[in-house]
Amino acid sequence: MSWREIIKRTLIILTVILVMAALTYYLHLYDKPGLKILWIPFATALFAYWLSYKHRQLQLKKEFRDPLVKFAEDAIRQMTQSSILIKKDWAGEKDFEEFRIPLQSELSSLIAIGRLYLPNEEKDRYGVGKLSTARGYRPLPLDTIFVVFEFVNRIRFSDLNNQNKLQNLLDGSLKKLHSDHYKAAIRADVKNFDYPTYLQNIIRVFIEEINLLIDVDSWNKYFKKLVKKRARHIDRY
Repeated sequence: MSWREIIKRTLIILTVILVMAALTYYLHLYDKPGLKILWIPFATALFAYWLSYKHRQLQLKKEFRDPLVKFAEDAIRQMTQSSILIKKDWAGEKDFEEFRIPLQSELSSLIAIGRLYLPNEEKDRYGVGKLSTARGYRPLPLDTIFVVFEFVNRIRFSDLNNQNKLQNLLDGSLKKLHSDHYKAAIRADVKNFDYPTYLQNIIRVFIEEINLLIDVDSWNKYFKKLVKKRARHIDRY
């Protein structure tokens, strides 16, 4: 939860407490039964508003979360496909290219689609004067897809039996990543050229960044509540 959200929630709670305290004092001051009855519809309306507010908040989060999760699922599938370029025993260059080119296109499309959800960062520091989509730096989730895209874009059939060339291609792709911390994390515990392990680390970085965006911890708490509620319902029968 961000500090803005914490401040907003605190202010809402304090406002409700102050209103309730003022109304209680007013009813106590005048001590009229007719006025005290007004407390019941007021409290009911306040509770209904709170429920409506929480429901709307959940809906707004869901409207943002669901398309982003679908995008992330597609991205993970396509990035995983890139390991086939290294693992498969290709019949020849034509066979290899018939797989590589569509995969390259899919990854490029995912980067473009991702810009609908994840705008560039630091637009005032880089690319001033260009279109807004070309200014600034790619956000980290798109950066990780771009690393895989660059590797798929540059690799050729003739490179498959040259470990040094493959390592150089991957190193060149990793330079596109703007986070030195994640570069080190991707290279951690990888000996020689082991693309599946590199790819696994790249996808882990991607998932970590997506989890931060969709606030996965909050959603896990929400679903745990639903599971408990469902369990209580089942226990009645």
